[in-house]
Amino acid sequence: AGVVGDVTGEVLGVFTHKKQLKSGQTITCRIHVFAMEVTDVCQEWAEKNYRDAKWCSVNEALALVGDSGLRRIIAKFSRATSTIHQAA
Repeated sequence: AGVVGDVTGEVLGVFTHKKQLKSGQTITCRIHVFAMEVTDVCQEWAEKNYRDAKWCSVNEALALVGDSGLRRIIAKFSRATSTIHQAA
């Protein structure tokens, strides 16, 4: 989505997503989610004309994300990073 950075080696969580192919066939994808520290934002990227990128708060992200599995991962990550920041 037009960002560059360092990805952690640890999986934050996994969820499944049903994807419809151009053929009309639906497949189930297993998505592994990783944390990424963004170091640069690109002005141009391969899918810029097909996708929107938006920076938002965790609460906004939770409201925008339709998949309950991904919402759980975002909420868990937010709680974990909040605890780290409070300890620092």
